[in-house]
Amino acid sequence: DYFGYSTASCFDKEDKWTYVFVGAPRSKNIRGKVDYFKYFGSVRNGVMPSQFARGHEIGSYFGASVTCGYTKPSTVQVIIGAPSHADPTIAGNYDRGKIYVYQVNKYAPGRPSFPRAQISGPEPKAGSRFGAVVSVIGDINQDGVDDLAVGAPSDLSPDAGRVYIYLGGKAGLTAFSQPVQVISPVTQVGAPLFGFGSSVSGGGDVDDNGYPDMVVGAYRSDKAFIYRTAPIINIDIEQTFPNLVDNLVDKNDPCPDGSVTVACFTLRYCVTYLPEPGQKVDDSRAFSMNVTNSLDIENDVYKRVRFSKEKTYIEHENFTN
Repeated sequence: DYFGYSTASCFDKEDKWTYVFVGAPRSKNIRGKVDYFKYFGSVRNGVMPSQFARGHEIGSYFGASVTCGYTKPSTVQVIIGAPSHADPTIAGNYDRGKIYVYQVNKYAPGRPSFPRAQISGPEPKAGSRFGAVVSVIGDINQDGVDDLAVGAPSDLSPDAGRVYIYLGGKAGLTAFSQPVQVISPVTQVGAPLFGFGSSVSGGGDVDDNGYPDMVVGAYRSDKAFIYRTAPIINIDIEQTFPNLVDNLVDKNDPCPDGSVTVACFTLRYCVTYLPEPGQKVDDSRAFSMNVTNSLDIENDVYKRVRFSKEKTYIEHENFTN
């Protein structure tokens, strides 16, 4: 059965018990299955294994990978990989891979669950082995929901792979979920890495900025890579107008405009950026921002206000906090 080929555990934050999931990809006539145990405070309070989910395709290696996370404090979401999934309608389309998304039904613990979603790679092709590794990597976008990394170690060629990042979302992963990022060793180091994505682990914070980071292995190239999560920055822009009535009527600050003297005024912007509460931002990094003002763009004859330089004037400035 290859029972124990994959394992995962999650703590139920509401009911205070621990789920342990164990994959057996050659069980059930090579269709695969995932069993689970529940523990109530200690190993002595565990229960006998119950069948959580089973595969329906012979040889798909359903249960070769399993991970679990949370969509909200009381809901445990389980993702199971079947890297040898094949599309029977396409000749020769073997080992495309697929992942299955489940939710734990705590009120019917002894009954097999049915997938709430099935997700294939965005560019499925033979030999990709999408879902060979699935790993919950923590909450990278700080929305309170765990996010997911999926390894496809043969996605680029028979030897080179990629890693796909999915955001969990309040409702969890669905059949319409698309990766927000695709990590490819070709774009990272300029050359394919054999076996890239064959192992993925996340959740630790290697740079102490409050965001979970990720490690990806490429064992056939004897390499591992650490990917740091970029911080989320909240930007607040305050636009300040002068007293337009005084300027326009009294012309206290006249400005020449060709042969005519007109009233002019200055718009000022105050830009503030802050990290998410409890997170950190590297103060030494600068970022650029475009501020665009468009005035009276629909009135080509009588303009009440216009820019002194051109119709639309864009100024570039670097900001730090």
